[in-house]
Amino acid sequence: MTEKIYAIRGAIAPVKNTEESITENTVELFGEILKRNRIRRIVSVIISSTNDLTAFYPATALRKARLTQEPLFSCAEPSIEGAMQGCIRILVTAVLEEESKIDHVYLGEAADLRPDLTKKEDNV
Repeated sequence: MTEKIYAIRGAIAPVKNTEESITENTVELFGEILKRNRIRRIVSVIISSTNDLTAFYPATALRKARLTQEPLFSCAEPSIEGAMQGCIRILVTAVLEEESKIDHVYLGEAADLRPDLTKKEDNV
């Protein structure tokens, strides 16, 4: 039996450049991705943050919270003029409980990044 692997995207902003804010927001975003999607098995997690978030690694936040033991990769977003700052993005590759539509998660101001994928309640 071949498993279908899904890519689930998410982002959260604004995030302050403190260990506490980076940790809280990373854990909130990852938790919401897990809550909204029926994940059977996580394959890997890629986390990126804007270049103004230098106080703490978001991947370390997930490890310390013991939310996942799967491979994590943390990277910095390129510095693009006019781009949103204070933003953490997560890409989870996973096998779902059953073949279904995935629910991408964009919280706070990050909902403006992908209005085509966000629900109205995400903008609150």
